[in-house]
Amino acid sequence: MDKNITIDKKRAIMKLTIDEIKSMKSKEKITMLTAYDFSTAGILDGNVDVILVGDSLGMVVLGHENVLDVTINDMVRHTAAVSRAVLKSLVVGDMPANSYNNKKNAILNAKKLIKAGADCVKIENEHKIAQILIENKIPVMGHIGLTPQTIQDYKTQGSDEESANKIVQEAKALEKAGCFGIVLECIPCQLAKKITQELSIPTIGIGSGLHCDGQVLVSNDMLGLFEKFKPAFAKRYINLAEQMRIAFRQYNKEVKEKQFPKEKPVLNNLQRFMFKSKIHRATVTDANMDYEGSITIDAELMKKACIIEGEKVHVLNIQNGERIETYTINGKANSGEICVNGAAAHKFNKGDKIIIVSYTLLNEAEIKKFQPKVVLVDGDNKICV
Repeated sequence: MDKNITIDKKRAIMKLTIDEIKSMKSKEKITMLTAYDFSTAGILDGNVDVILVGDSLGMVVLGHENVLDVTINDMVRHTAAVSRAVLKSLVVGDMPANSYNNKKNAILNAKKLIKAGADCVKIENEHKIAQILIENKIPVMGHIGLTPQTIQDYKTQGSDEESANKIVQEAKALEKAGCFGIVLECIPCQLAKKITQELSIPTIGIGSGLHCDGQVLVSNDMLGLFEKFKPAFAKRYINLAEQMRIAFRQYNKEVKEKQFPKEKPVLNNLQRFMFKSKIHRATVTDANMDYEGSITIDAELMKKACIIEGEKVHVLNIQNGERIETYTINGKANSGEICVNGAAAHKFNKGDKIIIVSYTLLNEAEIKKFQPKVVLVDGDNKICV
């Protein structure tokens, strides 16, 4: 890995941990969206910090009136589907209504979600149950405010002093129980700010203003896929429902009018990676282990071989049979420079004869017309005429 790699690039190849999420408090906003299936989760993975397999699937996927009909089997099935797609984001599995109504059920059902692939579980209120799960080494995210499993009156919670104090106390109790984070749903902005400031763990808001440590939305709401109702706090980033209708109608029209499929086989449009060019029997002029991984090539040689800076190439060592994949860097034109950089320098020595190969993507028609280029060089890496 290059020494100058950024934190974001590191995240792109490593799964976020609970400790990393906790460390983001007051430093970097946490992003969370819902997913309920393999395809959506695969697209979300790495593009948000946390993926929630929420019991909201009861309404937006299964068509129930609320979340109360969602079962633990529903959650296990969808959590498993999501987890199979996710390599980078943290996966939170929602524990549905009645799945943690006592100690025995809570442990049994939480373990089912963890086995299905969740990194942790989320429960509403119930700090005592949270503590029991955490004592059994099951990480827990809390959820307070408007809790859909117990509150069916969908309005802002904690608007009066008594209910606000109750929410604050529950937040502190969940933190004391060992929760690593808490969802604050539909509470006043200033109440969310107070809780966020008083807790040492992250708060993730939904309809609770901008002072939370992070934000969560139901993906179907922000994508415009769920049209039965739209929460006032949910920003719609795109109207996928309408775009899908347009695509469905176009498909229907083309089939009815015999415009699809075309007589020409679709396979003719396949593209293949083909040999584009090579610099043949070049001589390695240097091997630099202390430089970022790449290969430096005389710019004139690259031009003749139709290779540009940053392009992926294969380098084949004729001496020892080693083969590496790397990217190119322009060297001084007409210098004859061929320098293997970084870790690959362990496999290449000054004076080794190598072949540098580049590729291109072509369709069937292009393949018939394309002519690859071969650049022959002498012992000083000068182009042979």
